[in-house]
Amino acid sequence: MSSGHQELNMVISQLRDVRSTVKAFATAQNTASQDMLKWSSSEENHAIQDTFVQLTELNALWTAVQKDFAGEIFTECRVVIGKLQN
Repeated sequence: MSSGHQELNMVISQLRDVRSTVKAFATAQNTASQDMLKWSSSEENHAIQDTFVQLTELNALWTAVQKDFAGEIFTECRVVIGKLQN
């Protein structure tokens, strides 16, 4: 890429940071969800247990969507770079 694309290079770098941050957030969120599920399993109240089982399942879906989003950002960056190099 030529030096005339400094702004684009900065945007691509920032998008890579976004991708990395999204993945880290998804991992942290998943860990918290698993910890809440573990806590709820020791509760005597079955409504609490059921609620956290459902929340954990919902979190798994949300995490998958977040990781797909992060992957798409990276893919789009590579497409843009490829077009600029041609």
